[in-house]
Amino acid sequence: MRALAEFVMRGRTQAAIAAALGGFLPLVSAAVVALVVMRRGLSDGFIVFLWALLPAVLLVVFYGTGDSSLFVLSLAPVVTLIVTMLAAVVLRITASWQKAVVVSVLCGVLAALSLQLFLAAHLDAVVQSVSEVFLEISQERTRQGIGDVPLSSPDKFFIVGALAYSCTLNALLCLVLARWWQASLYNPGGFQAEFHQLRLGHLQALLLLGPVIYCLLVNNYSGSWGYLAALPFLFSGIALVHWLVKQRHFGGIWLVIFYIALIFSQPVVLLTVGIALLDSFFDFRGRWRSIGSGSA
Repeated sequence: MRALAEFVMRGRTQAAIAAALGGFLPLVSAAVVALVVMRRGLSDGFIVFLWALLPAVLLVVFYGTGDSSLFVLSLAPVVTLIVTMLAAVVLRITASWQKAVVVSVLCGVLAALSLQLFLAAHLDAVVQSVSEVFLEISQERTRQGIGDVPLSSPDKFFIVGALAYSCTLNALLCLVLARWWQASLYNPGGFQAEFHQLRLGHLQALLLLGPVIYCLLVNNYSGSWGYLAALPFLFSGIALVHWLVKQRHFGGIWLVIFYIALIFSQPVVLLTVGIALLDSFFDFRGRWRSIGSGSA
């Protein structure tokens, strides 16, 4: 992956090639755009962004024009590219992961609401398709005697939220990859030191906590929006775990175990989010440093 970053940084042509061809691989295209934005600025990054749009445009033209569901899904890479580029601009200007993560979520929300506003008919078709799938699953469950209660089909608001969550999560992963590339080329060890300090402030935590509680506990149909609002907590918690592993010299195997649990265990995700929420108010890193300096 470092070799790819070196190729991208050789010039605008190489970056454009990598961005265009990287659209056929997970995360690569948007990460290339973010790397160029953070290293060379928005003017160069926007040109590379236009080349990165090429695979997404081809996807829309050849697969999305005849089917509303495919059309909406084919727009997801476009949203991911836009959110990644804007987050890269924020990270370049502020060098703050805290601000970059929060801005990413806000951009994801705005993009999803824009889709709901301008593509309402297409989204209705998606809801209809998903409802038919859920109906078939319910009928199959009934035939097999698994359950008599039909599955509740998600509504349009849930689907738009799920799309926003997916695009924002991918954008943040692309941003992480791009920042790691940049650090490995120009500032070895800088990414780790920077990412370890990701922590939400009191006000940000309180503003995000309300939507998380409402969406996940009060309104079942907006659960996907709750996951979206929880993304800053999730990344903050991941940063805290990375910091703790380094401080305690636990070794990389513990991070591997953590990520496996994070992918396959919902309680681990909730625990990570909860720890990040507590860290927003109690600053575990600061307390650790105070204890360390006091004992010295």
